Amino acid sequence: MKCSCGGEMKEKTVKIFGEMTKVSVCNKCRKELIGLDEAIRAQRKLLPKIHEKRKVIKVGISKAVTIPKKLDPFFRTGDKVIINFDPKKMEITIRKE
Repeated sequence: MKCSCGGEMKEKTVKIFGEMTKVSVCNKCRKELIGLDEAIRAQRKLLPKIHEKRKVIKVGISKAVTIPKKLDPFFRTGDKVIINFDPKKMEITIRKE
């Protein structure tokens, strides 16, 4: 398969979020492409690992919940997030701004 830069795509196995995943890598520009089936397989393996119980802790006069280490690739110190609380479900959701 040819890359848009004119290079040749070669199949390779790389570690993505700790999971070995098959990707196609361009030998010229190093672009990595992942097939839909492989992306779904990797997602199914990763999603259960992100569901964790956490304790509410006190930081100064505020309450806090720490973000699991596995989510480091998605959140960086200083990122702005939006927090939504649903009192009926007693559920908090967090998303990046």
